[in-house]
Amino acid sequence: EIAKRLSEKGLTTVEELLRFLPRRYEDRSLRQTIRELVPGEGATVQGVVLAKSLKTFPGRRSLEIAIGDDTGVLRLAWFRVPGQSMSDRFEKGVRVQVSGIVKAFRGQMQMVHPETKVVTEMPVEVEPAGLIPIYSEIEGIRPTQLRRLIAEVMPLADGLPELLPHRLRVQHKLPAMAESVKALHVPPPNALLDNLLDMATPWHRRLIYEELLLLQLVVLRRKAQAASQPGLALQFAAPFGTVAAELFPFTLTNAQARALREIEADMRLAVPMHRLLQGDVGSGKTAVAMTAAAATARAGKQTAIMVPTELLAEQHACTALATLPRGGVRVELLTGSVTAAERRRILGQLASGDVQVVVGTHAIIQHDVKFKALGLGIVDEQHRFGVLQRARLLEQGRESAGATPHVLAMTATPIPRTLALTVYGDLDVSIVNELPPGRTPVKTMLFRDRQRSQVYRRVRYAVENGRQAYVVFPLVEESDKEGMAEIRAATSEAEALAAGELQGLRIAVLHGRMDASEKDHVMRAFVRKSFDVLVATTVIEVGIDVPNASVIVIEHAERFGLSQLHQLRGRVGRGEHASECLLVTVGSSSDESWLRLTTMEKTSDGFQIAEADLEIRGPGDFVGTRQSGLPLLLLANLARDTELLEKARDDASSIITNDPDFAHAEHRVLKQALAARWERLELAQIG
Repeated sequence: EIAKRLSEKGLTTVEELLRFLPRRYEDRSLRQTIRELVPGEGATVQGVVLAKSLKTFPGRRSLEIAIGDDTGVLRLAWFRVPGQSMSDRFEKGVRVQVSGIVKAFRGQMQMVHPETKVVTEMPVEVEPAGLIPIYSEIEGIRPTQLRRLIAEVMPLADGLPELLPHRLRVQHKLPAMAESVKALHVPPPNALLDNLLDMATPWHRRLIYEELLLLQLVVLRRKAQAASQPGLALQFAAPFGTVAAELFPFTLTNAQARALREIEADMRLAVPMHRLLQGDVGSGKTAVAMTAAAATARAGKQTAIMVPTELLAEQHACTALATLPRGGVRVELLTGSVTAAERRRILGQLASGDVQVVVGTHAIIQHDVKFKALGLGIVDEQHRFGVLQRARLLEQGRESAGATPHVLAMTATPIPRTLALTVYGDLDVSIVNELPPGRTPVKTMLFRDRQRSQVYRRVRYAVENGRQAYVVFPLVEESDKEGMAEIRAATSEAEALAAGELQGLRIAVLHGRMDASEKDHVMRAFVRKSFDVLVATTVIEVGIDVPNASVIVIEHAERFGLSQLHQLRGRVGRGEHASECLLVTVGSSSDESWLRLTTMEKTSDGFQIAEADLEIRGPGDFVGTRQSGLPLLLLANLARDTELLEKARDDASSIITNDPDFAHAEHRVLKQALAARWERLELAQIG
């Protein structure tokens, strides 16, 4: 039964169990009184059972106990109790010791799911006082049981493979693997609790560095494999800057010009370009992409522009049709909605080379789509496409031109430098970090919930002046989850707004539970100005251009990440009208969430916001990390461990350059580790 529970947690070998490290530690030699407890901190206290309540619900039981000492009362709560025996242990008057995280709940101190011992049952030898490791919960295994299990296999830690070459351990002053694992499960007497909690011990550093080194080896190996493919060295008659001057009536910003020079230099080489063009909303990435497409056409090759939705494809096609024909380039739109006859015509002209640029959704990577000579693939909002879809685009190029086409990926989600080294580490990065002149920054204001009437007066004023507005909510429907019940959901709130503050205005609703055709229909109607206000969940985040929309209200702004808020803010300010982003929050000005939201008021720089977001929320919430085909980091924190990441990047680069096949004796264990961990990741195969 225990083996089954461990395997459900992904722990099937001794090595995996030894690598299952404590998530925190408690110093149980420091017993406190109940009066000394501080919410948010771990603590150990003793007290006498004053009262208990066992409640039965369908499929579960919950248990609440009150214990007291001379200084106060502490409530203990368990939401799932397996049977009667646990309750029977806590008879009134019994003395118990409890350890856990303290919470303030309805004016009283509480611990949820604490570790408990009846004091009269405590043999001295069970567990020493002092620093006790606390592990993530495994259902069906008690914490003391898990600690005992790990203690039993601890002698086997000496047999763990040492992945790090000796020279790197010496260079970075890192302890051995076995020493690190033992010390983190059983901290030595001189270990400092604060260092353990902050993951600032030498043992933590060693394991974090190892994790980052393996990650960087995968990323750089992927990059080296891509560079080894034969590419198309394109011959351009004119520099990209000259092409842009012919296409556009405006002068490019310095950042756009720099990006074009980088792209042109890549495409002149016989190595496939893999470049990420990132820039804030409105920074002019599309002009850069259109210039590259026009130059590719003049060099006798075709361009495929792939975007995630039909509406976005139509907007890109409109831009291309308004721009590229000036340079003698033929453009077609290919989506799932075109008629069979139209599709046949477009496919024929792509195969003959009569069409030089095709804009579309994943319809352009179907197997019956053949190009005469695909030279450039442009993938917009690249995190929305999987690895296999991008691989199919490359395959189409190899089929038509006999070489891997150049790829330009674009994203309006500014990516912090540390993430650019990891999630997008196999791409070269061009950054467009200037807004074209004349683009008015969006004014951002923060409001408390009780000021909502002021917020909606501003919406009504904008609509009465011919503009449109968005109102965004974080959930689709009322939820009974803890802490979420009060969130106003798009569907119910749209009705409330129509009957209240926005009475008389034309209101549409858009949310993630609608199917693609419904969403498309609503967005098209909004673009045509059939509605004044669009009440939506975050499905409006990416890319849609509605120049007439000048106000966006974001309700429960504290529930969104800063980067997400920045993306939503980018939905307005796309036309000539002064625009506003109104953030509504239930927090008070002393709350951490309020202070976090003031970042939005202070800056419109997406890169600053992305760095702040990474520090606050960690990398897991960033768009693209889940789809990147890279393993999630278990110990490393990209905001905290930047210095170790840089070292790991340099060391991985040196290994890939000097020993690409991991043939040296000191690299063979690394090779085995990479193969074992990431054998299922198509692009991370080693040897």
